[in-house]
Amino acid sequence: MEREQGSEGMFSRLPIVVWAVVAPMIAMEVVIGLAGLGIVGGAEGGFWRIEAIQRFAFLPELARLMAETGAWTEGGAVRFLSYPFVHRGLIDAVFMVALTLALGKVAGEALGSTGFMAVFFGAAIAGGAAAAFVLTGVEALIGGFPAAYGLIGAFTFLLWARLGQLGGPRARAFGLIGMLVGLQIVFGLALGGLAGLAGLVPDLAGFAAGFVLAPFFVPGGMARIVAALRRRG
Repeated sequence: MEREQGSEGMFSRLPIVVWAVVAPMIAMEVVIGLAGLGIVGGAEGGFWRIEAIQRFAFLPELARLMAETGAWTEGGAVRFLSYPFVHRGLIDAVFMVALTLALGKVAGEALGSTGFMAVFFGAAIAGGAAAAFVLTGVEALIGGFPAAYGLIGAFTFLLWARLGQLGGPRARAFGLIGMLVGLQIVFGLALGGLAGLAGLVPDLAGFAAGFVLAPFFVPGGMARIVAALRRRG
């Protein structure tokens, strides 16, 4: 009973803004899963994931075209924000939900609702921009990993600032991102060679966005950045 109460307490203490981004991911997978089992959607239910990807995925080629022509359509622009909510499969979705819940408590409490949303969607936009204007040959970007890496970037800034206050080595703050990047490099090379590393670019763009945006929502955050730069100078 105590274990169950502790677990319920942990989830009940999560900021509501975290559930606001996690709930659509869960709902998407539940509906697609039921459709795949034939419970909803009939004969066409098995194709709902493909349809969801076509409707919500970020399309780098479309983004480049809109940027070149200056004709930004609402449907095309929304894809910068919609692609984190659809995944290639259940495993990706479960991992993304778990990562967002784990990081969301810290980020949501430290940054507030506005800051959390700014980091999550700012990182998603940065990841989409990287896929469109840095990489070539990417047909579609889906999944919430750039957004989650944005939360990692915010967490890294919080740890970086804390270590600075305690006089500890600030480089330790980058241990988590270093470990994750190392794992992605290993699995990327093993599964797809150098081409398998392309997914790192949007993720790292999301991380950078989260690290840059976090100070704007943490009391004294910008002052700590300025102080650190002055000491380097």
